[in-house]
Amino acid sequence: MHTLHPADGDVHMTVAVDAPYQYLLNNANEGLLVVELMPRDGGHLPAPEVGAHVVLTGAWVLDTDHGWNEIHPVWAESIDGGPLFESGPQYGGSFRDSSYETASEDCRTEGEEECVGYSP
Repeated sequence: MHTLHPADGDVHMTVAVDAPYQYLLNNANEGLLVVELMPRDGGHLPAPEVGAHVVLTGAWVLDTDHGWNEIHPVWAESIDGGPLFESGPQYGGSFRDSSYETASEDCRTEGEEECVGYSP
């Protein structure tokens, strides 16, 4: 399942992990890994459809606000064994003083253009 969070522009997904990757979860995950695609990733990382099998590379972190483990940001993604898509800070980012509420609107590429983001 994925849900768009318009406040920061992230695509927020919960992912059932294959058996060898259960160690990525903690009790707060309730059996599902949280994955977030950032506004800068729009145009680089497609948002997978529900039921797709994804292979992800990114930062495995503890979300201290919620207590769950997540992959955020995602740097590379393959969907259903297809091609590898890559993203990262070279495709833009938010200014240091951006907040959760302004991250999406503040996101700029190295050329100072607005990030592509994800459409609701």
